[in-house]
Amino acid sequence: MKTLNVVTLPLDNKVLIEASAGTGKTYTIGLLVVRLLLEKLIPIEKIVLITFTEAATNELKKNTAEKIRQAYDIWKNGSNKPDDFAKIIENAKKENAQDKENNLLDAIARIDEMPIFTIHGFCRKLLSEFAFETGNFEEKEVIANVNDIKYRVIADFWRENIKDRDMSIELSIDTLSSAIDIVLNHPDAEITGEDYNNPNLKDKALQYAIAYKLAKEINKRLTKEKQKLKIMNFNDMIEDCHKAIRNDSQNNNILQNAIKKRFDAIMVDEFQDTDKIQYEIINYLFINKPLIMIGDPKQAIYRFRGGDINAYKQARESAKENQYSMNTNYRSEKTLLDAMNVFFTDTSFRDKMGDGIDYYKIDCGNSELLPINDEKDSNYKPFVIWKGVSGKNNDDFSQKAQKAVVSEIKRLLSTEKIEPGEITILLNKNADCLEYKNILAKEGIHALYSGGSVFASEAAYFLRILLNAICFFNKTGFVRALLTHYFCSFEPKDINDNLFIEWIDNLQSARAEWEKNGVMNAVDFILTKKTLWSNIAASVDGERNIRNIRHIMEILNNDEIKQGNIPEKIINCFGVYCSEQEYNDEYKEKLETDEKALKIMTLHSSKGLQFNIVFIPDISRQPNKHRFPHVYMFYKNDKKNIAYIEESKNGEKELNDTEENEETARLLYVAITRAKFRLYIAHNPCYPRSNSYLRKILDDFCASNTDSQNIQIEDLEKIVLNNYEYKQKNEDIKIKKEAKQFNKKIEPSWYRTSFTGISLKLQQSDFIPVIKKTEEEPPAGKRMGTLLHSIFENLDFDAKEKDIQNMVDIKLGGYKEFTLEKGEARKNWIIDKVRTILNKNLHEAGRLCDIKDANKVTELNFFMSSPDMKLEKIKEILGNKINNFEKDNFIAEYIKGAIDLVFLGKDGKYYILDWKSNSLNNFTKDSMEKEAMIPHGYHLQYYIYSVALKRWLERTKKKFDFAKQFGGVYYLFIRGISNIENNYDGIYFASSEEIAGDIINLDNCFGENINDYTL
Repeated sequence: MKTLNVVTLPLDNKVLIEASAGTGKTYTIGLLVVRLLLEKLIPIEKIVLITFTEAATNELKKNTAEKIRQAYDIWKNGSNKPDDFAKIIENAKKENAQDKENNLLDAIARIDEMPIFTIHGFCRKLLSEFAFETGNFEEKEVIANVNDIKYRVIADFWRENIKDRDMSIELSIDTLSSAIDIVLNHPDAEITGEDYNNPNLKDKALQYAIAYKLAKEINKRLTKEKQKLKIMNFNDMIEDCHKAIRNDSQNNNILQNAIKKRFDAIMVDEFQDTDKIQYEIINYLFINKPLIMIGDPKQAIYRFRGGDINAYKQARESAKENQYSMNTNYRSEKTLLDAMNVFFTDTSFRDKMGDGIDYYKIDCGNSELLPINDEKDSNYKPFVIWKGVSGKNNDDFSQKAQKAVVSEIKRLLSTEKIEPGEITILLNKNADCLEYKNILAKEGIHALYSGGSVFASEAAYFLRILLNAICFFNKTGFVRALLTHYFCSFEPKDINDNLFIEWIDNLQSARAEWEKNGVMNAVDFILTKKTLWSNIAASVDGERNIRNIRHIMEILNNDEIKQGNIPEKIINCFGVYCSEQEYNDEYKEKLETDEKALKIMTLHSSKGLQFNIVFIPDISRQPNKHRFPHVYMFYKNDKKNIAYIEESKNGEKELNDTEENEETARLLYVAITRAKFRLYIAHNPCYPRSNSYLRKILDDFCASNTDSQNIQIEDLEKIVLNNYEYKQKNEDIKIKKEAKQFNKKIEPSWYRTSFTGISLKLQQSDFIPVIKKTEEEPPAGKRMGTLLHSIFENLDFDAKEKDIQNMVDIKLGGYKEFTLEKGEARKNWIIDKVRTILNKNLHEAGRLCDIKDANKVTELNFFMSSPDMKLEKIKEILGNKINNFEKDNFIAEYIKGAIDLVFLGKDGKYYILDWKSNSLNNFTKDSMEKEAMIPHGYHLQYYIYSVALKRWLERTKKKFDFAKQFGGVYYLFIRGISNIENNYDGIYFASSEEIAGDIINLDNCFGENINDYTL
């Protein structure tokens, strides 16, 4: 494998780059994007970047944008550094310099159009943008979690195959669910097992056979259920794209040719985390195009989540001679890097990460980093191993390792040269993380724990008890469980009849609140009523518990919006979340933002991060032994296999264990390479006859490296004897003081406002009461207005009747107003109004249904300057169209807002349209004026919007004449518009002839047209 030279790397075809930890992968990606812009003159919107998490896409977009801007700065001003960046710019200037500069400028101007996706996001774009080519003609709702559907399917299977059969085993739905998760994460695997109808199968073998039957059927059953509900999850996007390319390869390559026209190059970050299906999609669509795969097989640690190191190896081989490595580390200090080189090249570790996964000696690229020195009471080398005593059990070792870690942290902090925020502890499990956090808290050291699923937290446990007590308030067991939870603080002996009755009454009221206003209001009601918020805040980790409660309530509220206010259903969903605790960024505990605090996280969570000082208290813990519902997964005969068998007969266990051990070694590599200055590893030696993979590696290493220059091996028993003291700095100690009062006014450097902010200064009119409407008409209110607005915003104006019905059905989900007796009539009322409005003839502007998508913009956001705006001047221009302003004035240098719709009418003029859901007594023009336009300040609103549109069009259109090319403003009062042909009730129109002059005057009133942004 050749060493990468980013300046000369070929950009014409497939390339693979192996970027070892800390070697500047993100920086390299930025340089390669700049090369594609300059050398290939590829527009920014045709360069695709793929990574594997939403957080990573945001970071990648930010860093790449910075590199593009930096490239233009070097292009114009030169560079003092003779580095790769400067060489790329220098080479690019030799030919077609003006074209290249223009493309660079264009990329800066349209940086937001740079297509950066997760692999799921990329597949979703393919399915939506290339619907014809992918055969994706049916609109489906995308949901992040299908666990409730999965449980329903498994429950059906359980009833069909287990419930009514005479079996001597106990096999629950939860156990079956865990047993088949591996198949859902690896849909391309070949599944093997035994027929559960075999009468010779007993006990555990029979359990495996039943799980095997479900595993073979689960994808088919889930697909059928999701098709019936018209939904899809993220994995479905990938599988649908894979089916599309298989069909496309047999059907004239229509999709492939479409992608070639749409995109010119692709770079895939974290490529070691791909699987075979994902690789085949990318490889097929970008054949004979620049395809740059960047990853590090030494960091492939997500096998349990679908990652496939063999797919990486296949892709690497397909790159042929275009394989490159990055072997200069810019993260770690040189002596620590030298120690890592010794460890990873030692015979104890070498070749342990898997066939074809090699460690190359890494050079130091940052000579300015210096080792930690001048320490108090110690002079540790950069790589420290605390070795325990062989034969001690895990509990004994863990306790001593904890004591050693805490003692060393106190020693480091007591030097007053190291801050807590420079230290990180990496652990195997979330439970270990929480335990360390609590131990450090007792020592007065604040630590942040970057946890796993919020549904594995103490807050989730409490909420399950609370929600069950609210939902089933008449069941004493649920109520008693709530009262005895330590957040409520009642001892069993203190719970008498009066207390019980009081709580049942409150829980019954909370249940009524739930059915009326949702789960969030129900929980807040009971926690406020019984003053439990303060109890929770005073508990251990109180702030975290409150944050987790609010996080969970947000997730359940989103489910409730989709599924309706049905307490029993939400409790079932919650139960599924808690039992699954699956990896999902949305469900990850939200971390505090104190960067000065010590950090604790799991080994897997640390991937991609770096820390000054790293502690790994027990990397060598023995993995869990093979047990149900764990199954064997292995690679054999160039095929991924999953075996549901009780005992290994054909080497399945050996192949599975080999792959697990190799991934464990890669996890050790990830953990060690996080450190920037110092690394501490606590190692528990092997038991007699132990076959622990990592323990054996560390045992062998310690035996042969007792006198390494930069590695220090110490006896853990000796370290435990240390008991350093640590006192917080004065500024860290919380001292109760009376806060000084600040009475002066701080003036901001600039102000912004909106139509709402200005309209609040208008004197209020007397609002006219509205006579109650018919039952079939949806009730008035902001919530219903948001619903109607959302339908028009998302609906294609040329939609057919069926499409309108589907859109309305989708948007009505979770609105209780449409689940009641009159729900169907109200839904039909909305459908009729939508159909009527889209087909209504708006004079010279034509009908909305005739407007092409290219000729309309929904939700046009603007942010425009208004340095000279004066309220009295606005009133002088608009006259009696608005009420007088209140006497006090205010300053605002910018106005922001969003226009519902801007469209190009049949007459070739631009129009503004605003959807209004007001319920009025009458919808004639006079009534609309008296009941809505003047009382709500809508005239002022459309004048502000018109000024924003005028400025935008004058900036984006050549020779634009506002007075001639602006058509006017439509306010469509949805409730009042009739399907009678010549009836224009509910349509308020202000023509250009009426208002153009005032708009121009108002534009001048707002001041010079500078620094305007219309998004």
